[in-house]
Amino acid sequence: MARPRPALRVAALVVGFVTCLSVVPVAAAATQHTDDATGDVWEAVRDDEGYVVGWDHAGSPGNADVVAVDAGHERRQIVFTVRLAELARGPQHDPFISQERMVFDHGPGVTAEVHTTLGWHGRSFLFSSVTGNRVRCPDLRHEIDYAADTVQVWVPRSCVHRPRWVRYSVTQWTLGGGSTATLEDDHDYFDNGLNPTHHRRVDDANLSARLRRG
Repeated sequence: MARPRPALRVAALVVGFVTCLSVVPVAAAATQHTDDATGDVWEAVRDDEGYVVGWDHAGSPGNADVVAVDAGHERRQIVFTVRLAELARGPQHDPFISQERMVFDHGPGVTAEVHTTLGWHGRSFLFSSVTGNRVRCPDLRHEIDYAADTVQVWVPRSCVHRPRWVRYSVTQWTLGGGSTATLEDDHDYFDNGLNPTHHRRVDDANLSARLRRG
């Protein structure tokens, strides 16, 4: 049976995120660095219909293993640098996707997404975490540096209502198999860049401390 196309799976990851915040620690600096353990990538386990029914440890497959995240909250933009164990161009049907989900002191949360389904230079988008709809942000930009194993994203503060602080989560996906792969050939890998779990809910366990503007 035909497998879900990566583009559809990407859209499904974005829609339906719900923000649930409580009192949290406040970071004093305008930058944050988080080291992430190597070899903590998870693989989605699917049933015969293609639905995810569980997760297995996957080690450190290429394009999937986050090793560090740096975030900066500057006067004009919020900047993320995601460092991976190995980043390389691969088969066109095996794209990788970087997501930075953000919540703020006011206004709806957003998800910045870089994916390579349209070429290995990547495309970047901003989505509402409430509706899943695109957020217009002409100055959103990114850079994928394969030599340095990094993905960088610059989110203008003007696109997110110029928040006083931001909390974020970082995830990396590698989607394999294309649209017609068998279950044996289809491998979807996931890494939570802030902790070793496969959880991706927008909650205290998966969000950074508050990062105030510098």
